[in-house]
Amino acid sequence: NQSGELFAAGGKDKKLRIELLGFYDTLVRGHDYRTTKIISELAEEYFETIFNLGVRAPKHKILHDLLIVACASVNEVDVVVSEDKRTMLSKEFLTAYRIVNNIRKLRMPKFVGYEKFKRLFSL
Repeated sequence: NQSGELFAAGGKDKKLRIELLGFYDTLVRGHDYRTTKIISELAEEYFETIFNLGVRAPKHKILHDLLIVACASVNEVDVVVSEDKRTMLSKEFLTAYRIVNNIRKLRMPKFVGYEKFKRLFSL
């Protein structure tokens, strides 16, 4: 179940994170995103593409991030909020998402940080 998980957890500001998670829950109320076979296959394609781009990361350490992006892509979620520049938002990962999503004709979600997301909605 990816419900509420499209907010990639992390960061130092717990108060901001709690505010944003509350706002996020309001935005997605009534939507429950489950990991489907298509989402799992898409995450696997991301992993293979990332590997082909030269990144050697254990699948179990990055699979959650890949499932979040796959879920957002399949369900046409506009925004993924994350500060994870080491994996989810790294150049190689973003390139892999673009390559796979272009092949599959899926729209890329926009990736924004917590502070920018907060400013967008003037919380």
